[in-house]
Amino acid sequence: MAVLGVLARVEVEHRDRVFGALERLDGVTPFWIGEPGRIGIVVEADTLQAAHTRLLDQLQSTPGVLGTWPVFVHAEDETADPAAEPFGAPAAFEGEPNE
Repeated sequence: MAVLGVLARVEVEHRDRVFGALERLDGVTPFWIGEPGRIGIVVEADTLQAAHTRLLDQLQSTPGVLGTWPVFVHAEDETADPAAEPFGAPAAFEGEPNE
Protein backbone atom coordinates (compact mmCIF):
# COMPACT_ATOMS: atom_id res chain seq x y z
CA MET A 1 0.00 0.00 0.00
CA ALA A 2 1.26 3.48 -0.84
CA VAL A 3 -0.09 6.82 0.34
CA LEU A 4 1.00 10.16 -1.08
CA GLY A 5 0.20 13.57 0.32
CA VAL A 6 0.15 16.02 -2.58
CA LEU A 7 -0.17 19.78 -2.86
CA ALA A 8 -1.82 20.89 -6.10
CA ARG A 9 -1.71 24.39 -7.53
CA VAL A 10 -4.95 25.05 -9.38
CA GLU A 11 -6.59 27.83 -11.35
CA VAL A 12 -8.32 29.89 -8.66
CA GLU A 13 -11.37 30.67 -10.79
CA HIS A 14 -11.93 26.93 -11.48
CA ARG A 15 -10.97 25.44 -8.12
CA ASP A 16 -14.47 24.13 -7.30
CA ARG A 17 -14.68 22.35 -10.67
CA VAL A 18 -11.15 20.95 -10.22
CA PHE A 19 -12.01 19.75 -6.70
CA GLY A 20 -15.08 17.94 -8.06
CA ALA A 21 -13.07 16.31 -10.85
CA LEU A 22 -10.46 15.10 -8.35
CA GLU A 23 -13.17 13.69 -6.06
CA ARG A 24 -14.35 11.44 -8.88
CA LEU A 25 -10.94 9.77 -9.34
CA ASP A 26 -10.46 6.35 -7.70
CA GLY A 27 -7.92 6.41 -4.89
CA VAL A 28 -7.85 10.23 -4.77
CA THR A 29 -9.21 12.29 -1.87
CA PRO A 30 -8.93 16.07 -2.24
CA PHE A 31 -9.29 18.43 0.70
CA TRP A 32 -9.44 22.19 1.06
CA ILE A 33 -6.55 24.10 2.52
CA GLY A 34 -6.41 27.78 3.45
CA GLU A 35 -4.98 29.06 0.18
CA PRO A 36 -7.34 29.83 -2.73
CA GLY A 37 -5.06 28.46 -5.47
CA ARG A 38 -4.15 25.25 -3.65
CA ILE A 39 -5.83 21.92 -2.95
CA GLY A 40 -4.45 19.16 -0.74
CA ILE A 41 -4.79 15.62 -2.07
CA VAL A 42 -4.32 12.16 -0.61
CA VAL A 43 -3.46 9.52 -3.22
CA GLU A 44 -3.76 5.83 -2.33
CA ALA A 45 -2.65 2.88 -4.46
CA ASP A 46 -1.49 -0.71 -4.12
CA THR A 47 2.14 0.16 -4.92
CA LEU A 48 4.33 3.24 -4.95
CA GLN A 49 4.68 2.91 -8.73
CA ALA A 50 0.88 2.85 -9.13
CA ALA A 51 0.57 5.95 -6.92
CA HIS A 52 3.22 7.71 -9.00
CA THR A 53 1.42 6.76 -12.21
CA ARG A 54 -1.87 8.05 -10.79
CA LEU A 55 -0.14 11.33 -9.89
CA LEU A 56 1.32 11.76 -13.37
CA ASP A 57 -1.50 10.37 -15.52
CA GLN A 58 -4.60 11.49 -13.62
CA LEU A 59 -3.89 14.40 -11.31
CA GLN A 60 -1.53 16.39 -13.48
CA SER A 61 -3.75 15.96 -16.54
CA THR A 62 -6.89 17.19 -14.75
CA PRO A 63 -8.02 20.44 -16.41
CA GLY A 64 -7.32 23.37 -14.10
CA VAL A 65 -4.42 21.68 -12.27
CA LEU A 66 -1.31 23.79 -12.86
CA GLY A 67 1.15 21.62 -10.93
CA THR A 68 1.45 18.96 -8.25
CA TRP A 69 4.07 18.42 -5.55
CA PRO A 70 4.28 15.30 -3.40
CA VAL A 71 4.89 16.45 0.17
CA PHE A 72 4.47 13.12 1.97
CA VAL A 73 5.08 9.52 0.92
CA HIS A 74 4.40 6.35 2.87
CA ALA A 75 4.80 2.94 1.27
CA GLU A 76 4.85 -0.49 2.81
CA ASP A 77 5.07 -3.95 1.37
CA GLU A 78 2.21 -5.85 2.96
CA THR A 79 3.62 -9.17 1.71
CA ALA A 80 7.01 -8.74 3.39
CA ASP A 81 7.99 -10.66 6.50
CA PRO A 82 7.57 -8.08 9.30
CA ALA A 83 10.44 -9.69 11.26
CA ALA A 84 12.89 -9.19 8.39
CA GLU A 85 15.25 -6.22 8.42
CA PRO A 86 14.18 -3.84 5.63
CA PHE A 87 17.75 -3.10 4.50
CA GLY A 88 19.68 -6.22 5.49
CA ALA A 89 21.71 -6.38 8.68
CA PRO A 90 21.38 -3.44 11.03
CA ALA A 91 24.23 -0.93 11.03
CA ALA A 92 26.64 -0.99 13.95
CA PHE A 93 26.33 1.71 16.56
CA GLU A 94 29.33 3.88 17.32
CA GLY A 95 32.00 1.79 19.00
CA GLU A 96 30.53 -1.56 17.89
CA PRO A 97 32.01 -3.69 15.15
CA ASN A 98 29.79 -4.18 12.09
CA GLU A 99 29.63 -7.94 11.52
